[in-house]
Amino acid sequence: MLTNTEELKFSERLLRIFKYAEKEAETTDSIIHPVHLLLGILFGKSGVCAELFLQFPNLFDSLKDRVNKINFD
Repeated sequence: MLTNTEELKFSERLLRIFKYAEKEAETTDSIIHPVHLLLGILFGKSGVCAELFLQFPNLFDSLKDRVNKINFD
């Protein structure tokens, strides 16, 4: 368990994911939901996500459109 004095260290990739998730959350209700994290992961287009983009090139845009239709209230 972490104490208040301990700091978490995140990789650059994870920080980019958080930053993009935050940006996407601003378009909805400013709360980062799991779907915003998923968009952040997909936006990175690295690792397994890169393979997803090769197989499903419209996945990111399709998911983003679905997110915009969700009522987060």
